This record gives sequence, structure tokens and C-alpha cells, in this order.
Amino acid sequence: MTGLVFLSGGGLILILKKKTSVAHETGEELSEAMSNLYNAVSEHLSGMKIAKSYGTEAHHVDISEDWPSRFGTCIPMRFKLRQR
Repeated sequence: MTGLVFLSGGGLILILKKKTSVAHETGEELSEAMSNLYNAVSEHLSGMKIAKSYGTEAHHVDISEDWPSRFGTCIPMRFKLRQR
């Protein structure tokens, strides 16, 4: 009985190896993209404090409106396709 369990487990590991590696790669890409986005938001908020002190908030806001085009491509395509 124990041998059957080990064989079944080994078979599942072999069958699911490719899917597991794809999930791992996608997770790494997503983690990197989210880290980049977090850093950009953090820098923007820090910059906004400085812009407020100089009275140039409008220009700073105009720059941030371009974010969807800049950071929309950061999220891996595989992740976007799976979010249906």
C-alpha cells in the first residue's frame, strides 16, 4: 500500500512539473512587476511632497496620468490572460 502511494505521488510530480514551473515563473514576473509599480508609486508620492512645496502639483499630476501606458506592460502577459 505504501509503495502505491509513493508511485502515485511520484507520477503526480512528473505530470505536474511543467505546470508548477510555469506557475513559479509567472509568480516571479508578477512579483517583479508589482515591486516596480510599488517603487514608482512611492517615488511619485515623495516627489508630490516636494512639488507641493514649490507649487508645481499640476505638472506632477500630468506626469502621473501617463502611468497606465508605462506600467500596464509590466504585468506579465500570462497573468493577464489568466484573469478572465
